[in-house]
Amino acid sequence: MATYWRRLSIFFSLVLFTAAVALVIVALLTEYWLESRPLDAKNAVNRYNYIHSGLFKGSRQLDWGLGPRYKALSFSFYLMIATMVLLLIPNVLMFVTEKSIRNPKNDKHLSVDNTAFLY
Repeated sequence: MATYWRRLSIFFSLVLFTAAVALVIVALLTEYWLESRPLDAKNAVNRYNYIHSGLFKGSRQLDWGLGPRYKALSFSFYLMIATMVLLLIPNVLMFVTEKSIRNPKNDKHLSVDNTAFLY
C-alpha cells in the first residue's frame, strides 16, 4: 500500500511540476494571448480602441469621447501566487509521504553477506 501512495504522489508531483514549468515558459514566450477591437454604441470599430491581454500583462486603450485613454493591465500578482502554489504542492506531497517511504512497515530486512551475486 505504501508503494501505491508513493507512486501516486510521484505521479501528481510530476504532473504539477510539468504544468508549472509549461506555464512559466508560455508566459515568457507570449506577449498577447487575446487581442480585441471593441465596438462603440453604434457598432462601429474605432481605430484607437484596442485591448491586448497576455499572461502576465496587457494593455487597454479606449476612446470614451474625450480622446483615447491608455491603461496598462497587470496580472502578475495572482499568477505569481498560482505558480508558487503549483511548485509547492509536490514538495508538500513528498513531505507528507516521506515518513512512510523511509520506514515501510511490511518490508523485511534480510542480512546480506559479502558474496557476489550473479544474475
